[in-house]
Amino acid sequence: MKVELVDKQEESFDLLEAPPILEDQFEEVLESLSEPTVDISALSLDTQQLSTIPQISVVNARTKLYVSNIVSTEKDLQAQASDIFFQLKTILSKHELTLNDVQSITLLLSDMSKFGEINKIYGESFIGIYLPPSRICIETTISSDVQLSCVALKKIEPKTGIHIRSRSYWGPQNIGPYSQSIVDNQEHYKLASLSGQIPLIPSSMELSSKGIKFNSALSLQHLFRVKNLVNVKNLASVICFVTDKRNVPDASSSWNEFIDSVEQAPANKKGLVIVQVSALPRGADVEWGGYSYENVVGMYDDSDDEDNEESPYDSLFDEFEHHSVCAIGKNNVLVATLFTSDINLVEKAIDINNGKNFIQVLSSKLEKPNCEFIPVKSVFNNEGQQFAYGIIWKIEK
Repeated sequence: MKVELVDKQEESFDLLEAPPILEDQFEEVLESLSEPTVDISALSLDTQQLSTIPQISVVNARTKLYVSNIVSTEKDLQAQASDIFFQLKTILSKHELTLNDVQSITLLLSDMSKFGEINKIYGESFIGIYLPPSRICIETTISSDVQLSCVALKKIEPKTGIHIRSRSYWGPQNIGPYSQSIVDNQEHYKLASLSGQIPLIPSSMELSSKGIKFNSALSLQHLFRVKNLVNVKNLASVICFVTDKRNVPDASSSWNEFIDSVEQAPANKKGLVIVQVSALPRGADVEWGGYSYENVVGMYDDSDDEDNEESPYDSLFDEFEHHSVCAIGKNNVLVATLFTSDINLVEKAIDINNGKNFIQVLSSKLEKPNCEFIPVKSVFNNEGQQFAYGIIWKIEK
């Protein structure tokens, strides 16, 4: 057999072109932001924020345990974080739950420059846990270095969600020990927690420097892709965090265009709370996070058969200046997004709830117990209208 060596022919390959950062439909959202529809001159310039020491709130609902406002009086950050997680594990244990059952965490910091340090301490608490909780992290004025609230599921198995650990063109990997989404699987519905999304360029994990309009559209695209990936596609409630009040018009306009042209679900438009905070991770100017849902239709269920039973809370909801109610499953869960500048109405809602269901209040000041309190500089609805209080109320039947 004769063997002959020959030179290998040179071959060239065309490099694959990187896909555009924004999909066409989000480019359309971006283009719509050239003329904000919100008059910034109508926004109050009063951004005074008061530090309040909230009471720990524990709500033992039918399918979930809500633990809110955990702080520590320890002196340094590491001691505070350790004490907070000790408190949390003690509360969970009393309800026969563990950190593995936690669906989502809201982490408030007094100083975002400590983000790296708290990330390390935080991560040590979730070592070995498959799909750690989703997370929203912001800097705001609190009474200590750290404040933590969480939602734990009483039936988390089979545990589902997404935890993105590698870079891609699709969406950003996690910048901490958390999942992008954890799904609560119930008989008649799914409810997915959506981690806070900031305008990171997925392929490089660098923060976009293209301005608030592009950044708002990009981070909304991240939220959109996460909820669609876990196949829980209907938005129930969303919070948009901005660090500059001048960015409220663009956040408002991008949301409304997104709901109209991308989601095509105008009924969900009022389910947004826009709040101003001191800082966001990586120095971002905008962050979107919240919850999405999907109704589950059983084999013997009629998909058109909806429970139109009126809620006993309807008359109370109507007292708020601006409100939206999202009914999930067979009205198994109501998610109400409410706005008012009347503290008496806020206190009335908390008293009527009486610790039975989860109430989250976003405001600069609140002395009332029995709720989750997120101190923020200012609060706006989806139209960019300013209120003293924004409320997200989750009612389980």
